[in-house]
Amino acid sequence: MAKKLFIPGPVDVADDVAAQMSVPMVGHRSKEYAQMHKRCVNGLKEVLMTENSVFIGPMSSSGWMEAAVRNLVGKKALHAVN
Repeated sequence: MAKKLFIPGPVDVADDVAAQMSVPMVGHRSKEYAQMHKRCVNGLKEVLMTENSVFIGPMSSSGWMEAAVRNLVGKKALHAVN
């Protein structure tokens, strides 16, 4: 790889990464994804040393905050994100 530039692209990509990027994506409703998700959750439980629930979602932490507020607040709430 060439010099590292901390700008928004173009960037060098290793050959093995480029090869993986050319493989079709796994659908989020497929059996293959369900198995991968379960492996990730179980691995995170081990790393975090917990038996509690671990949730993985395609969003930033503010998305999880919004989900929690929308599902747990009974009357009113202010949710501000900067």
